[in-house]
Amino acid sequence: MTNTIIVKSATGRDIVARLLRPGTPYGLNDCLKWGEDCGQGICDPIFRKKYQEENGQKLGIEFTDITGGKHIFTGGRYYLETLLDGDQGLSLNGNSWDWTIPADQMQVVRAWAKRHI
Repeated sequence: MTNTIIVKSATGRDIVARLLRPGTPYGLNDCLKWGEDCGQGICDPIFRKKYQEENGQKLGIEFTDITGGKHIFTGGRYYLETLLDGDQGLSLNGNSWDWTIPADQMQVVRAWAKRHI
């Protein structure tokens, strides 16, 4: 079972969708672990604890542009549950066509993700 799938952006760029499970390293040089850093930056300790309890075990998905062999984070990282339903495409970063995944490609991502959760 692989935790990635490659789809095409609206302009034909190769975009990797990667499933993030609790404990999966992610971020610049894999310096963070999905779920463990949940709620960082929230100052109120009571709200931070509640946020961690509610969100720390959720699956995530992130999108990286791998066109030309380079790995460029698109800015697109989401809780998976927010993307599973629907039939629309997804703009990963400021309506850039290079980093917009059309509806047909998002359906591929959704179907793949549902098979892997």
